[in-house]
Amino acid sequence: NAIFGLAKDIDQEGLVSKNDLVDAVSKNKNYNDIVAELLFIGEDIRDKQKKSFVLSIAKFLEAWLGSDIGFGRILSKTIDKKIKISLTYRCLDPSIAAKEVIEKSYSTILMSGTLTPSSMYKDILGFNDNVVEKEYKSPFPKKNRLNLVIPKTTTKFVERNHRQFAEIAKVCGEIVNLIKGNSAIFFPSYDLMQNIGEYLGRETKKPIFAEKSTMTKDEKEKLLAAFRSYKSKEAVLLGTSTGSFGEGIDMPNVLKTVIIVGLPLQKPDIETKLLIEY
Repeated sequence: NAIFGLAKDIDQEGLVSKNDLVDAVSKNKNYNDIVAELLFIGEDIRDKQKKSFVLSIAKFLEAWLGSDIGFGRILSKTIDKKIKISLTYRCLDPSIAAKEVIEKSYSTILMSGTLTPSSMYKDILGFNDNVVEKEYKSPFPKKNRLNLVIPKTTTKFVERNHRQFAEIAKVCGEIVNLIKGNSAIFFPSYDLMQNIGEYLGRETKKPIFAEKSTMTKDEKEKLLAAFRSYKSKEAVLLGTSTGSFGEGIDMPNVLKTVIIVGLPLQKPDIETKLLIEY
């Protein structure tokens, strides 16, 4: 009821303060007393059932009393048959957690294919100046890789419409139809993948295998196995850049082309604006 009360004046999402929730909860009972009782009950449930949602709520309410600096408190509301409300206490500064670990370690080694510019990661993770930064060249010959950029389409939020979706699908269709083998197309989001995918079916006769956000691990493995089985028949795999197929899968002699439809930029919501301001 306390959260519903906070949400009544918010359209889709908005900022709330620490005291907004504390005051709303405290109308019924002292906030700290409620947290203590939920912790006690939740730990008892977890001991018996190995898992407790009550304990998760208690931990959230306990964490809510934390710092304002480097954190954002966001309430969001969606209406899909029922009203769904979520309250988040989001950390905007990774160094708050990472710096303590780094300072207590004798040495810390960070390795990734996406750590450039390394000076930025050094800064946001809270490293001191005594850091060695190294960057190594790719071992793969450049002549074996053809990179093409097609600038006539865009995935900008302000220009997302069905005319643009149809145009992107047409370009993707032209490419996969020319490729002798399997192709994979990665989108910034499931929503964009679905919108463009509806038009893509008209542009190519090749079978299309699409990742879904609701898929289990087994379902994803079955989808990949089915896609691999089309090695000689030619097919198209649709996925999201930040999803399971975006990294961590290897398909030698199966996948001939990868198309990346736009950059997976963060949605321009309140959390993104808070992060930019911070």
